[in-house]
Amino acid sequence: MQKTKKFYTPTNDVIFSNLFGKNKNKKFTKQFLEHLLEMKIKTIDVDKNTLLKREYNDTKESILDIKCLLNDDTQCNIEMQLADEGNIEKRILYYWAKMYSNQLEKTDDYNILKKTIAIVLIDFELEKVKGLDEYITGWQIIEKKHRKEIYSEDLEIYIVEMPKFRKKNNIDINNILTQWLLFIDYKNEGAIKMVKRTNKEIEEAAEELMRLNADKEVRRRAEMYELIELNARSARNYMLKKGREEGMKKRNARTE
Repeated sequence: MQKTKKFYTPTNDVIFSNLFGKNKNKKFTKQFLEHLLEMKIKTIDVDKNTLLKREYNDTKESILDIKCLLNDDTQCNIEMQLADEGNIEKRILYYWAKMYSNQLEKTDDYNILKKTIAIVLIDFELEKVKGLDEYITGWQIIEKKHRKEIYSEDLEIYIVEMPKFRKKNNIDINNILTQWLLFIDYKNEGAIKMVKRTNKEIEEAAEELMRLNADKEVRRRAEMYELIELNARSARNYMLKKGREEGMKKRNARTE
């Protein structure tokens, strides 16, 4: 009996990068970002995926975050983060700072720095905003006392919490941002079929997703990414378990 091939969805980093991080698919990225950022995007260049990348020590594989230039004056980085590693706030700030500072050469003037936006889709709930119903939160630096004045328009961070999105009972299927999140999450096949009938870009993105799943090299990289993530998660869980056991031994030794 022939084994059914696994279907890789957009939550896989390799698939996500191929769908939204290629210049040939920039209309997908453009429509998604226009409705997430609530801005008109006249030009978009998504063919600059060389700045931010995560290197894995046990493989030559590199997973690229999606970096693009909007309207020639705004940098944007999009990242998918499935596992909660306990450091997401600092990681986002670090990647934002790296992308912002890497614009400058030694002789450049600070005035050339472009606005920089970091977008992270996470498959867990962010601890500090668990009390908020919103599944999308936007962040800037504001004046501490009056909480009105923005320090600089150059920094914006958006965090999309997919578990909160899934919990929403009354989603607007006609909302374009909702449609893209349904497609990226790829768990509600009935809703995705409805969305494909009304949104031409998502219909084409679904066709591209099928092509990517039929590509042997893309499948190899997608499988490798999942194995790396699984191994890393197992290693973290082992270290946590070991740490708890060591802590328990020390506490027991003190009470004897």
